[in-house]
Amino acid sequence: MNAWETSGIVTAISAMVGGSLAVLAGKLWESLDARKSENRFLDTQYFCQLQLSIQLLCERLQNLLKEFGGSVMSSDYRRSTTLYALACPLALERMFFLDGVYPRIHNRNKLLESHLRTGSLDTQLKGFNFHRYDRIALAECAIVYGDSRLRLATYFEFRNQYEKAITRNDEWIKSAQVFADGITSEKYRGRIEQIQSALEDTAKKLVRVTKLAN
Repeated sequence: MNAWETSGIVTAISAMVGGSLAVLAGKLWESLDARKSENRFLDTQYFCQLQLSIQLLCERLQNLLKEFGGSVMSSDYRRSTTLYALACPLALERMFFLDGVYPRIHNRNKLLESHLRTGSLDTQLKGFNFHRYDRIALAECAIVYGDSRLRLATYFEFRNQYEKAITRNDEWIKSAQVFADGITSEKYRGRIEQIQSALEDTAKKLVRVTKLAN
């Protein structure tokens, strides 16, 4: 084999190697870009909303438990707004299940996914005589089923569904109202305070991901 042939083979091999490396680099870049896009989607579509809804519920619990805010509210206003604050994080947990979000969170942050699943608000509300499917009904009262995706209901959208449930005399709304009325009772106060503390811890964990400070 002469020098020209050797040189040609080397050039061809170099081109092949260079081309393969370029393809691999391109695929790696696409993978990294897709992961960044997925992370941004989780942050904006789910984590930020969950953080803010948890903080809203914590503010309402603080107002009722420590600041005696219920004394200056009408019973209807206290019930409907408290149940909306409660329904929003429950709704997001329900959306995580319906949209298959937990595996995606697991790929992003295994520890956060485990915490959100095992320490969910729905799990913490066991034992209050506020049964699972009543909690699901309250959650779904705060979900809007659009053409392309699920989203949280605004307060007015929630209020509309809430009033329809009252008009229909739905069993679940009675259960939800009894729970809301009992939040400040001596019977439940200690457990509700524990739930508030657990929710505040979850909000802090979400802040580390969202960078969305109070």
